[in-house]
Amino acid sequence: MKKLILGIALMLTIHLQAQQNKAYITKVLEFVPAPGQFVNLSPAYAERDNSQTMCTKCLDDLNDEGLVSLGAYGGYITVGFDHTIAHSKGEYDFKVLGNTFGGSAEPGIIMVSADTNKDGLPNDEWFEIKGSEYDNPATIHDYEITYYKPAKSTDKVRWTDNKNAEGYIERTIHFQPYFPQWVNEPTITFKGSKLPNNGAFSTEQDKWIMASYAYGYADNLPNDSEGVKIKLDWVVDSNGNAVNIKGIDFIRIYTAVNQAIGRGVGEISTEVSGVEDLHPTLSGESTVATIHTTNTPRSIYYNNGEITVQQDIPSLVRIYNMQGEVVKSWQHEGGLQNTSVKLNQGLYIIQIATERLKIVVR
Repeated sequence: MKKLILGIALMLTIHLQAQQNKAYITKVLEFVPAPGQFVNLSPAYAERDNSQTMCTKCLDDLNDEGLVSLGAYGGYITVGFDHTIAHSKGEYDFKVLGNTFGGSAEPGIIMVSADTNKDGLPNDEWFEIKGSEYDNPATIHDYEITYYKPAKSTDKVRWTDNKNAEGYIERTIHFQPYFPQWVNEPTITFKGSKLPNNGAFSTEQDKWIMASYAYGYADNLPNDSEGVKIKLDWVVDSNGNAVNIKGIDFIRIYTAVNQAIGRGVGEISTEVSGVEDLHPTLSGESTVATIHTTNTPRSIYYNNGEITVQQDIPSLVRIYNMQGEVVKSWQHEGGLQNTSVKLNQGLYIIQIATERLKIVVR
């Protein structure tokens, strides 16, 4: 068996530390609420806040058992974890918490995405969680709505949609501006699927009831029920076809009903109080190392038995154990390439072209 003589050249040691994955979100990457009666309050806007500081406030509120309001139809939040949420077939994979209690559902559609290009940003393909109303004839899958910033910050907010409808986000008992104040553009447009209206007035109870749907949505069923749990078995693409996804890195939630409720209740607005991975230990090691050797930048990732090498130049890649045995060998064609290899705890050498790097897996 071919052996590698160690110690010939200076080598950079990369520690691939298997971390203990956190069950709860560790970052808020996007927060774009639609206008609503709790916008600029939950979380609270302050002068000179921007999209980044508002994301930080969202994370702080969620970590402090608070609520984030997404406003009327289309408003959304995108969150991430310190690891990839693994797909455990047939099992619930994560849950989305809201503030629903009896007759107060404000359903939000859940989207998921994997960090395929490994840049840590939610810019890869998004997939929808197929909830119980996906095939309902009253669900609209090509809905688009635009909100118009009012001349006075305390005015009601006008909207129009692509179904020839229009209306206003009416003001209720909350007196702050309803249009997100850190957005400088004169309009905000959202696109997605719109669920059927779920609010109806009950003459028997003399109040409005916002009914829950069967499964698959945020802020739809009480937090102590199984209804807040989501399966990655339910993932579909933009054409409604089932997708076999290995895991996800980002979750996006948006208000999915465009309905105003009478008697001063206001618009239906999805609230989020947390997102939790239901089996964080299944994701195994979650590690990233970015290195620059000579003039060639490379990124190396190791996650749950899969090593990823990203570099521009095609080259032969070999991984050796400390006995000099080849654990894995493959031809890297350039760009980003994933290769399956199980590395137990210990020291390894990865050779890319003529350069060698020590890898410590702990």
